[in-house]
Amino acid sequence: MRACIVAAFAAALAAAACSFHPSVSNGSFQCGDNQACPPGYVCADDGHCYQPNALPDLGSGICIPQSCADIGKNCGAVSNGCGATVSCGTCDAPNSCGGGGPDNVCGCTPTTCAAQGWNCGMATDGCGTTLNCGGPCPSGETCGGGGPNICGVGVCMPKSCTGEGKNCGTISDGCGMTLPCGSCTAPATCGGGLPGVANVCGCTPATCAGLGKTCGMVANGCGQMMNCGACAAPQTCGGSGTLNVCGCKPTTCNDQGWDCGTAPDGCGGTLNCGGGCFFSTCGGGGQNQCGIGGCTRTSCMAQGKNCGIISDHCSGVLNCGSCPSGQVCGGGGVANVCG
Repeated sequence: MRACIVAAFAAALAAAACSFHPSVSNGSFQCGDNQACPPGYVCADDGHCYQPNALPDLGSGICIPQSCADIGKNCGAVSNGCGATVSCGTCDAPNSCGGGGPDNVCGCTPTTCAAQGWNCGMATDGCGTTLNCGGPCPSGETCGGGGPNICGVGVCMPKSCTGEGKNCGTISDGCGMTLPCGSCTAPATCGGGLPGVANVCGCTPATCAGLGKTCGMVANGCGQMMNCGACAAPQTCGGSGTLNVCGCKPTTCNDQGWDCGTAPDGCGGTLNCGGGCFFSTCGGGGQNQCGIGGCTRTSCMAQGKNCGIISDHCSGVLNCGSCPSGQVCGGGGVANVCG
């Protein structure tokens, strides 16, 4: 009976003008025998007919994680948008994670002379800039006599870079002057390292997330290599053209010699390879090829697939579902299998 309904609907479409647009919505009518649908529609895995560009739940089940660079973060732990937490690295002192205000962004909030109670000489603001805190001190007092950069009658003993354990940048000597403590040799930076110490040379290793890399071995910027992981099928490392980034280059109907029906593009999407065949059937000459032979459609279960989009081996595609929480489609290395 369903085959008759579908056939009648198909005949009505064929008889209508080219500009006719059927009012029947996608998924509102069932597939006929052997998954038959009217021209311009394909049979989806739920047993209903849809236009190729309106198939239900076309998502491949693969969540594309965001990198730290994608969301403008460069430190701390953040969500990658796919249920996992990634590290965006650390900050070189005197910067701290969120220190300038925005979360997960390296920054530094400078102090002021007034906030510290300093009233004389030169001092650092804690963020690499020199402050002029005034002076001179009243007669009989010296800068630093009452404490660092504070006027008082005591004697001020100036600090040294070596005495403070500093070897880069500028520090206050506590007596109204600043001291240049030198510079660092690359790849070290002033305040770098894990953890970073202000005015001490060190190297802060990059993270995979911070570099926007998702697979393979990558240099961490401090003379070592790090493993950025593997890709979930059908993606491969560098597959879309970017080194050490998971990706997939979709195929085309022309590349495969397909001339009819709907087919998977190999990357979780679908292709519309053309209209009906003349005096033949789509799939009769092989997958998505017009021919006079017969074609037996497969199923997700027969192919051992449980997620994403696969070909029915004739003229359409099958939606094999999505993966449960904690798994991704192809995560175990097998395309269209949850892992």
